[in-house]
Amino acid sequence: MRRTACFSLLGSLVLAGCAPSEEPPALSEVDQPIIGGFPETSRRYAISLRFEAQPGLMELRCSASLIGKRTVLTAGHCVDNQSLPSPTEVGFGPDVYNPDFTIPVASFVMHPGYDLNTVANDIAVIELASDAPEQAVNLIRETMPAGEVSRFTGSDVTYIGYGTTVPMQPMHGQRRVVAYPMTSVGPTNFQGFPVHASSWLWFEQNMAEATCSGDSGGPAMFVENGVERQIGVHSTSNCESAGTDARSDQWMLDDFLQFYIDTFENNDPCRSDGTCNADCQTGSTELVDPDCTENHCAADGVCARACVMPADPDCDWGQTLCQDGDGACNPACETLDAECAQMCGMDGVCVVACDTPDPDCGAGVGTTAGVGGGSSAGVGGGWVNGVDEPEDYDVTEGCGCRIGPSRHGGAAWLLLLGLLLARRRD
Repeated sequence: MRRTACFSLLGSLVLAGCAPSEEPPALSEVDQPIIGGFPETSRRYAISLRFEAQPGLMELRCSASLIGKRTVLTAGHCVDNQSLPSPTEVGFGPDVYNPDFTIPVASFVMHPGYDLNTVANDIAVIELASDAPEQAVNLIRETMPAGEVSRFTGSDVTYIGYGTTVPMQPMHGQRRVVAYPMTSVGPTNFQGFPVHASSWLWFEQNMAEATCSGDSGGPAMFVENGVERQIGVHSTSNCESAGTDARSDQWMLDDFLQFYIDTFENNDPCRSDGTCNADCQTGSTELVDPDCTENHCAADGVCARACVMPADPDCDWGQTLCQDGDGACNPACETLDAECAQMCGMDGVCVVACDTPDPDCGAGVGTTAGVGGGSSAGVGGGWVNGVDEPEDYDVTEGCGCRIGPSRHGGAAWLLLLGLLLARRRD
């Protein structure tokens, strides 16, 4: 199997690629689907951006996330029409080509510091023409420390997107999820090589798990205190050994995002603003204010879909969130996955599929057998590591992008960085 490093934007073309180039580079031959990914049907905040490729034919432009009733978060290159038409509608549901419903795009704004050539500040917000009837994603409300050592680095991050499962093949169009570690938050100094861009998170990937074309704009999530929060937006990947996300933490909220959340949501007191407004929940069984998520992870009659470790028992999960590496534990799953296995002790959560009976499933202890919930104590996530991106490189067409953990050493990173710098001089 030949492997040719090829760094690309993750946004999709109709068949493949991400942004224009004069000579498409050679691509890796991949013999596995989206690399460690699983079909994902429960994370309704993960959505697709669609554009009209031909009259009456809608195609996948990128992935995205719902961060307010009328506000969508995606990558800057996903709305930049220099490579493809900008998206005209947002699709909800796990299938791009058979969405549960769609909402037209009213407007969009790219970060003022976005640059297609350097892909700095590769982030944008979209205003919807009408309210979305789904819960908004939880945003992390702290600034992640720069560098390679923090509670965010080294642990798994969950990535969600609609991208292709094989580079240079038609977009898959199905929402998928995978988990792998973040390496660093920039700016940083990697293996003695200075990485200056403050807006980037770096990830190592491998041939078994990675992001690919069409995953651009999708969310990167980490779990803490049982709740998953968005910390990044998929931006670039070489589909083999490395990828980057634009950060969406407090640093980016202060710099860009919060102003447009406030504007698009018309300063709704129930919007994502870092403060829980309990009055918003009156009379609703679905979570209204995303900042109140942690208050509703137990069985209380309110479904908070960001509560995933364990899954909120008030939501109708069915037999979903049951795969190893999907970043969630549904205690009602009939088979035991890795995430639930760590909850098979006395922690207030009854996991029905434990190899030995979970003591929390006894009468009057924890949650009712077959239902997740109870307490989120003892579960949490530690998890991710973010990384910075080189200041400049040529964007190439035709690279796939996947989602996954990488265990490659420093030499692989140095080789990749060398290739990127070499392309800069072309």
